Amino acid sequence: MPTNTFFNLKAEKREKIIEVSLSEFATKPYHKVNVTDIIKLSGIARGSFYQYFDNLGDLYSYLISYGGELKQKYITEEMKDLGEKEPSSLREYLNIVYKAGLKYSRAHPEYAKLFSFMVRDSSQDETMQEQLKKQKELSIQIFVNLIEKYNALPDASQEELRFTAFMLTQINIAFVDYFVDGLLEIDNEEVNEAAEKFIDKLFYG
Repeated sequence: MPTNTFFNLKAEKREKIIEVSLSEFATKPYHKVNVTDIIKLSGIARGSFYQYFDNLGDLYSYLISYGGELKQKYITEEMKDLGEKEPSSLREYLNIVYKAGLKYSRAHPEYAKLFSFMVRDSSQDETMQEQLKKQKELSIQIFVNLIEKYNALPDASQEELRFTAFMLTQINIAFVDYFVDGLLEIDNEEVNEAAEKFIDKLFYG
């Protein structure tokens, strides 16, 4: 995580560093991003960079973590539309998640592209692979909890639950990745329609 020195920067300077870094990671595979380009484009000294972050991987991990927090806020907002009512089924919950995911990707396309690069990066860089493994495991556990909560697979073994959760994670990645480049060209109604059609196909074939 960034140091307190980074968080104590003026908002404008802090946001500039994030904006530049995000642009680099959203347009290049991890192994092609370097500190030199980031400090040059941000207008900071090399020494300053290392006062803010331990290394490039530290910055990358922060962007991944912050992007995940942003996405969760969109899911929370979608949930608020239900009022006090909880989703009645796994299908209804996933519909909310996919709608929120598309809205998030549309509002923050560079974060969406950052995650897209992460899951498609074939390099063996330790930092990137560690983040990918962490994010996938988090998603798998969330889906396992949801399947159990809604009793969607009542007779399934733990291995079957994890496999189903793994497949839902892979589908989620592919779904957003498919739409990410064209999201800015469609309105919210089309976003919702795309999510609903996808969920129907997923559950009913």
